Amino acid sequence: MAYISSSDVKQYGGIPTTDTVDDSELTLIIARAQKYVDEYTGRVFECDSDDDATRYYTASLDVARNTLWLDKDLNTVASIVAGTDTLSSTDYVTEPRNDSPFYAITLTDQTDLDWGDPSSDDDYENAIAVTAQWAYSSSAPADIQHAMIRLVKWYYKQGRITDETADRPIVLESGATVLPAQIPSDVKEILDRYRYRPVRA
Repeated sequence: MAYISSSDVKQYGGIPTTDTVDDSELTLIIARAQKYVDEYTGRVFECDSDDDATRYYTASLDVARNTLWLDKDLNTVASIVAGTDTLSSTDYVTEPRNDSPFYAITLTDQTDLDWGDPSSDDDYENAIAVTAQWAYSSSAPADIQHAMIRLVKWYYKQGRITDETADRPIVLESGATVLPAQIPSDVKEILDRYRYRPVRA
């Protein structure tokens, strides 16, 4: 889902209403800017209840003591299966305890379950399945939304430069966008603060 809408850009992005721009054009630019933000930071900033997906882990590789260390931001857990056991919400806690994004899942002292015994068949590859919303949050943070608006405005102005020698965004066949010029410094400063760094024991 899009972190911002075309109306956000029109209202706050400083695009004059006299410019010949329609919502479909802005929607395309927003999608390109969002792809850049996600790839630059290594994160997905927004998800909803329809975005559950399953990621797989192996106890001997991804577990330290009783904690499963994740390789992506986790917003909300739908289900966790370790080997043949389905964990209930009382079997584990998320780390950090109160606010997403979560970076690890720790078994409680009260549970009789474990992540898998490395000396047994319980630890076969990808035996731990975590189904969840893999995102930073249910809605993008306000400063990420601001950075998106600034970036979309920058894309928009780049596309309207008439000088043939001017730098323009280049969209590769894969869909990735290459920015030949430096993005606005305030946008880069915001995005640098959000670059994903895995947390491990």
